[in-house]
Amino acid sequence: MLQAAVGSGTDLSDNADPVLQSGQLAELQGQVQQIHVAQAVQEYLVQIATETRHHASIALGLSPRGLLTLQRAAQAQAFLAGRNFVTPDDVQDVIVPVVSVRIGLEPHEARRVIQEVLDAIPLPSYQE
Repeated sequence: MLQAAVGSGTDLSDNADPVLQSGQLAELQGQVQQIHVAQAVQEYLVQIATETRHHASIALGLSPRGLLTLQRAAQAQAFLAGRNFVTPDDVQDVIVPVVSVRIGLEPHEARRVIQEVLDAIPLPSYQE
């Protein structure tokens, strides 16, 4: 069954228009990387990672690479919202898909535990 499915699909490369031109993805990634993350928001991110490492339901908390991914996803969220800075709401908007795959829990359980992590950390107050 698996072998029969290999190569049996329609070749879309002949019919599909490219979504991005060559180099555009790298350009967008560079723009996202430039989105400002205030120190207070970065401290919030670190507190989230630390809390995942201490939560009783999580065997292995968020790694440094996972923390970097969370920050980059929050920057992308801010970019898509048309802002040049990250807010705590951006972090909260992307945390479930970014962190749930890294903490080794079933999806419904991960969502609950991530919310517990967020509830344990005060939102940062800062001015841009």
